[in-house]
Amino acid sequence: MASNTREDKTFEAEQPAANTSWFVDAVLQTLAALASLKLTVFLFSLSLFLVFTGTLAQQYQDIWGVVNGYFRATVAWIDFRVFSIFFGGGWPKEGLRFPFPGGITIGVALFINLMTAHLVRFRLQARGLRLVVGLAVVLLGAAITALVVSTGSLDQMVSLNDSVIAKTGATLKWQALWIAVKIGLFLVTLASAGIAAYLFSARRQHHRRAEMWIAAGVTLILTPLLVWIMWRGNEYVLGDSSMRILWQLLQGQFAALVLLAGCVLAFKRRAGIVLIHAGVALVMINEFVVYTMHTEAMMTLYEGQAVNYVQDIRSFELAVIDPSDDKEDRVVVVPGSRLVIGQTISDDRLPFDIKVTEFFKNSGVRRLARGDPRLADAGVNQAWIAEGKRATAGTDKDSTVDHPSAYVQLLDKDSGKDLGTYLLTTLALDVDEITVGQKPDEQKYRIELRFKRIYKTYSIALKDVRQDNYVGTSMAQNYSSDIRLVDPTRGVDEEVHIWMNNPLRFAGETFYQANFDVDRGQGELTQFQVVSNAGWMIPYVACMIVGTGLLTQFVVVLLRFLNRREQEESALIEAQLADVQPVWRRLLDRWFPWGLALLAGGTFALLAIPPRASSDRMNIHEFGKLPVM
Repeated sequence: MASNTREDKTFEAEQPAANTSWFVDAVLQTLAALASLKLTVFLFSLSLFLVFTGTLAQQYQDIWGVVNGYFRATVAWIDFRVFSIFFGGGWPKEGLRFPFPGGITIGVALFINLMTAHLVRFRLQARGLRLVVGLAVVLLGAAITALVVSTGSLDQMVSLNDSVIAKTGATLKWQALWIAVKIGLFLVTLASAGIAAYLFSARRQHHRRAEMWIAAGVTLILTPLLVWIMWRGNEYVLGDSSMRILWQLLQGQFAALVLLAGCVLAFKRRAGIVLIHAGVALVMINEFVVYTMHTEAMMTLYEGQAVNYVQDIRSFELAVIDPSDDKEDRVVVVPGSRLVIGQTISDDRLPFDIKVTEFFKNSGVRRLARGDPRLADAGVNQAWIAEGKRATAGTDKDSTVDHPSAYVQLLDKDSGKDLGTYLLTTLALDVDEITVGQKPDEQKYRIELRFKRIYKTYSIALKDVRQDNYVGTSMAQNYSSDIRLVDPTRGVDEEVHIWMNNPLRFAGETFYQANFDVDRGQGELTQFQVVSNAGWMIPYVACMIVGTGLLTQFVVVLLRFLNRREQEESALIEAQLADVQPVWRRLLDRWFPWGLALLAGGTFALLAIPPRASSDRMNIHEFGKLPVM
């Protein structure tokens, strides 16, 4: 009975453990499925098909439409029309679509697959103090990586042409950076030569021959490069833009080396693979940062003009402007998404109601010809007519943007009286002016359809813009602009020179010299592409981390292969040396049996010869009895 009681108690105690084991097994199986390499290949296949269809879709959509509809969407609705290129362009028809996982869905799934793969397959190789130190160094490397990324978008940063950062107190010049690069190159060369010499010693060259030759090879490659740089002096110093990129890469490389040290301590020989995956994960994070924080806009300036806004040329708006105040304009903006044919826009902040009678997402304008309908009966653009055009596609050679146009009917807010129908467009037509009310209470307003404006705390005035052509041709070699940058909130008032591949960085934004043109009416103009991306340093850091991981993994695998082959060759040589004997021993071993055989055979042959019958033959036994002569 006691035994039975003990058995019952044992059974009751083990039951929860069995349930726990089932739960753990289910979790492990789920993690194993999420970390499956087959899932990785499947997701990569989906991404390749998405990229393929997104490329084909640029026949009908511009690049940003494809980006937002395919690569930055949870579900991409793929139009069968994109495959019409394989059917001669006649089938299938527009409107037939099918859903497909978008770039966000595939990217998140790949990120989860990568993280679970580390949980399941990548085990920590270190124990004890080494593990603690390794994880601490990895955390330090992550902190340095975050610091490098965050300092790349300092609000006070203004990168002028001869310094890394101005306005933040940093005084590091490109010349000092170049000297530091040469010193670092010398130290690396010296270190590789010392390692090669150390491994060449008699005690170590037999077991570390592969490492010795790699260190010697690095020394042989770096030595002539170092001699050439030192010999030529500053004659071949990198340019400002190249030095800026070099500085960014060096920051990323420093973070990568710290991460590598921690991974070597924690993961040992698998440190390279872990570092590669960390860089890939950082690239995925960068896409999320770009999606949520990245903005692009254009700034157009005529010589002598100053503006305090940028334009988003992918969006548009209808603006009603009250210029009655001498100091500033009062502007009411209607988003472009509300410009729908037949819809009436009414708001207390508007001096009149707006009804959209015609709208074209992309259009062109021309003078009215005989027989054309006069759709606009008021305003300065009555003599023009807008015509719809095919939306800009990514495959277009001229790389233009869509220019929307709209016919709007203005209505009095109180009486509903028709105030006229106006033609509004983002193309270069005059801005309409409308008078509302009766004298002496009448009020004048300007109304225009324009690209979306984003106002800034700073203003930029264009002093001069130039186009430099290749000698003897009309082909542009360089565009450059001299501007005056004024920002009272940051205490900035200075002149800056911007040219191609040498942008201005200010207030977390980068101003690239994008275009130069001449307007017959207003003179020369310049265009800046204004990019705001808080994570612009992430690609530089990610590239250095992935590159460092690839190089580390390549060296580890190469050394493992060379050392294994060297061990096999050494074992073979030792076996062969063990078989080597002196010459006399080899001759004795080879010919002694034959000599014995010949001697035995000769003796046997001699004994087998019969005696000859002759009278002169005397018996040997009678020799002693010979007569004495």
